[in-house]
Amino acid sequence: WCVGTQTSEVLYATGDITVFGPAQESLIEHGCIGRFTGQLTAQGVACLDQDMRGGMQVVLFRGLQPDAISTYSINLEQAGQAGLLNASYAFVLQMEGHTFYVLNNRNDTNTFRLTPVFDATEQKWHHWAHWDSTNCVWIPFRGFCHMFAFERHFIGDRLTGAVYELS
Repeated sequence: WCVGTQTSEVLYATGDITVFGPAQESLIEHGCIGRFTGQLTAQGVACLDQDMRGGMQVVLFRGLQPDAISTYSINLEQAGQAGLLNASYAFVLQMEGHTFYVLNNRNDTNTFRLTPVFDATEQKWHHWAHWDSTNCVWIPFRGFCHMFAFERHFIGDRLTGAVYELS
């Protein structure tokens, strides 16, 4: 997949000197506003969408067809992050029988924000957050990246760079 800001294209190995070539009829009129939000799931490729008509919704590409999976309220949350969405990032994890698409937005303000999470198993959105007991406030989920190793889930902390076990 070669994903731009407003269009995407699927490439294949040609076996020729050009190495890669566009698959026939694979130009997709959807791109990705957050370059680190594109993630491979069991159902397809999910990303924070953008095209020439607008964006700020989460789509799932099943084959070459994009389907919006975000709700109206999730779209409004993303619209409230306008100007910062290009620094958004996401990761996918499978835990306790559920597959989660975790979408983190950069937040330069002190406003209350939660981390939107799509449960692909239940086909529902919910939010994750971290309780800051020092300041007695909820802050966005601190996980920046995920890895499954040694039969355990590990999360990289976006604030400190430390690695924690997720349970």
